[in-house]
Amino acid sequence: MNNAKCSILNQIPRRRKRIIQCVYVVGFMDLFGVSMIIPLLSHHVKALGASPTVAGLVGSTYGILQLFSSTIVGSWSDVVGRRYSMLTCLLLSALGYGLLGMSTSIGLFVLARIPVGLFKHSLSICRALLSDLVSEAERPLVMGHFNAASSVGFILGPVVGGYLTEHEGGFYTSSFTCAAIFLLNTGGWGEGR
Repeated sequence: MNNAKCSILNQIPRRRKRIIQCVYVVGFMDLFGVSMIIPLLSHHVKALGASPTVAGLVGSTYGILQLFSSTIVGSWSDVVGRRYSMLTCLLLSALGYGLLGMSTSIGLFVLARIPVGLFKHSLSICRALLSDLVSEAERPLVMGHFNAASSVGFILGPVVGGYLTEHEGGFYTSSFTCAAIFLLNTGGWGEGR
């Protein structure tokens, strides 16, 4: 049974297989970058002078924006195509994380969370792209590999983010590193396929 499932991936044409592997890398790097930042956000906003209540409200900005933008970005991805929507979402997320790295006030911190909240839907687009690329029989295995790669990124990210934060300017270094990761993720999506 297991050999039959593994042979499914070997039957995928070479070009599609490379795209699928690229999507796995995007999933890993996406959650690696994000999880570097997540544990540090509340500490940083409090260091900027926010009360715990304001820190909680500021933290909710991302979730609220994600709630309202997810269906819009998903529909937009269906219309304009996965490659273009992926590239746009990755670039605008990189912009948001770059702004986060420059946040020296609560206002700039909130401003930085807006593009990330609106456009950080790369994992959803990855899943839709994988569904487009593989048959129903292949889907569970491919999605399982994607989720595993993403989860490994989510496990390793806080370790690296915590390490970077121990040094002076660590939050800013982590934010810029996250922005750089999102920019690196755009590499395979800019070229025509």
